[in-house]
Amino acid sequence: MTRNFSPLYPDCLAGALCAFEGLRGAMALLNGPTGCKYHNSYLVDRQDPAGFSFDPIPFGEKFYFGQPRVPASAVEGEDYVYGTGPKVRDLLQHIKKNCRPRLLGIINSPGPTLIGDDLLREVEAVGIQHPVVFIESPGFTNSWADGYQGAMIEILKQIPYQKISQPGRKTLPARSPRAANRKKQKAGPQVNLVGFMIGQHNWQDDLEEIERMLTLLGLRVNVNIGAGELLENLFHLPAADYNLVVAEEYGAQIAFYVKERFGLPTLVQGVLPPYGLEATEIWGRTIAEELGLDASAFNREAEEVRRKCYSAISRIASVRGLPRGVNFAIFGDGYQIAPLLLFFYRYLGMYPVIIGVRECGSTHRRFLQEFLSREGLDGVEVLESPNQAQIARTLRSNRPEIVLGSNFEEHILTAELSDCSFIGTSFPLWNRFQLTHRPLLGLNGVLVLVEEILHVLSTKVDLPE
Repeated sequence: MTRNFSPLYPDCLAGALCAFEGLRGAMALLNGPTGCKYHNSYLVDRQDPAGFSFDPIPFGEKFYFGQPRVPASAVEGEDYVYGTGPKVRDLLQHIKKNCRPRLLGIINSPGPTLIGDDLLREVEAVGIQHPVVFIESPGFTNSWADGYQGAMIEILKQIPYQKISQPGRKTLPARSPRAANRKKQKAGPQVNLVGFMIGQHNWQDDLEEIERMLTLLGLRVNVNIGAGELLENLFHLPAADYNLVVAEEYGAQIAFYVKERFGLPTLVQGVLPPYGLEATEIWGRTIAEELGLDASAFNREAEEVRRKCYSAISRIASVRGLPRGVNFAIFGDGYQIAPLLLFFYRYLGMYPVIIGVRECGSTHRRFLQEFLSREGLDGVEVLESPNQAQIARTLRSNRPEIVLGSNFEEHILTAELSDCSFIGTSFPLWNRFQLTHRPLLGLNGVLVLVEEILHVLSTKVDLPE
């Protein structure tokens, strides 16, 4: 697999914005034109809504342009000659008066990056007192996962960490609902979660599910270094015993920085994330073995999930032998595709014909290459960072029965392959409304995935009463 640049997916600038806007108490300021603002502001607020009103009037100021997130300096042509400083200063004065974030990120779009304005001078002139992080060049030819991790590391460099009061004893002060609730639980090892970002599909439910599974194993989450976490909770990051990377593509660099700075080891390195039944069981068992924990509660629930899945699958299998032999295509990031490929192929007996990978870390790239070779799946078309034309051409030539992916793939199917079924599993999925708890990760995620597959197959076969 060779990496191609695809304009279909968000870029490094979007990733940097997600890093700041995903933390409660942090805020991103975009130094750039409105053309760089509109789609990124929409992305951020769609993935992590900030309020309860969709009325654009309260956000009618010249910096917001009717959107509640990511105010911008609105750079224009003459600003590239005379500098963006005055507009940035006006925006900073507005933020100081009306917003007062506890951490501010100032992020340059490509044009202002080339100018090289001294933005620190503007911050000092306005008298901003809270910490400010400058992202003067996110690296615009890199992926949005790179932009996210780079910005998050810069944020972590500015955090005023709280020292551990007693050597050998690590506790989390009750500064959040998570901390307050866990003070009542039996003490156990603590982990920092790494790799969740607001740009991931259904990140809220997946985060809850992994915290729940860790509780079954006797572990506590110290902080989640990413999506939805209170900024103040990051102050206690060193109080953990381990880091736990959920998505290598969005967390490996962050975990490496935390390890280098605080000496925190990373759990279950080289093990696939907990998507699908086999990967989830291996993940839980490996954590228990590494830390000497009792996994009996986790194993009991895994057995119950197997029982439920068998009962449902056998009903369709007894009529037509499905889902065994069903062709499928899957599109998404490597941290999802690798374990889900294992699940669909080995457990459900489905046959992959297309694998479309966006972000892909070294562990998942190596797994995919070795798995396809070992299983004799040399005929599978593997695309990395495909554009729309490549996706459409590959879908037309292979005609899978089921496609798992995002709205990008769904729109192509609607236009060209109406007989193909679609299941939403990756970002973006903005035409779905989900109010119930339906993770794709973990043990509950297995039940959700099997439900989705069986609902699709039930439309293709008459089931007995």
